[in-house]
Amino acid sequence: MIHQAMRRLAWSPRGLWLLTAVLVALNSVATGYYAQGLRLALLSGLVWGGAAISMEDQLPCLTPRPSRFGFLLGSVLLLAAGYLSAQSALADLVVYGLALLQGLSLALLCEAPRRLGRFRDSLIVLACLPMALLLPRLLPDDTLAHGTALLVQLVLLLCGIDVRVNGREVLLEGGSIYISGACSGTEIIGLLSVVAVIFVLAFPLRQRWLRVLVIASAPLFAIAGNALRIALLAAINGSGLSRKQQWLVFFHEENGSLIFAALTVSVFASLYLRTLERQLAASGSGDV
Repeated sequence: MIHQAMRRLAWSPRGLWLLTAVLVALNSVATGYYAQGLRLALLSGLVWGGAAISMEDQLPCLTPRPSRFGFLLGSVLLLAAGYLSAQSALADLVVYGLALLQGLSLALLCEAPRRLGRFRDSLIVLACLPMALLLPRLLPDDTLAHGTALLVQLVLLLCGIDVRVNGREVLLEGGSIYISGACSGTEIIGLLSVVAVIFVLAFPLRQRWLRVLVIASAPLFAIAGNALRIALLAAINGSGLSRKQQWLVFFHEENGSLIFAALTVSVFASLYLRTLERQLAASGSGDV
């Protein structure tokens, strides 16, 4: 009986649309991985997961009813996105913008253009992927680098390590760290800003000012998490470890940097969900 119900769902318009959506999301994640590696693949998966959660309450009653024009346009956009994702060399903006193009095509395959408002939050979440590319390029790299160096100095001094700062450079007795590029925190600021938008849309807080505060505080959390990573790099470089070069490569160029990104996101998400739980508890007890 359950098997028959699943077969009917699989061949129903709703089942076919959901299957297409899953395949499109997987294609987007795979494209991110082959274009730029694990970091973009994880970010793509995060964005698609956020888009799904943003319309979770609509999924049980979702029934595709596209207009003829919308179905044609959505099909063309989906084919165009598929063609682009198969190309070996794509501009960064195209790679990051594919998710939004794919999301728009799925929306058009489900609803007439005039009723696309139901996908608003999901499309905003998907639009966060190109935002994660553009935001770091708009941030003041020099100011962030100098501020990060001072934060690193504070962290190391609190740990009892003698350190001084010269502009972007963190100087220890056994070595130094020069802060530039992504080490200034631009990438993790983009990542955590995306996470903040996803949480605000998928699990909205009651007060609008608090939602704005969450999004505004995301860069501060990102800067703090990045400063801890740079402090670790500086401590390793200034130490007498026999394998310190390997550890430096791991935490700077390999997936070790993702560990700090994951920890920063986890702390941010934990604080957000705790705030949400307190609001729900207050609402359940009748407090305003």
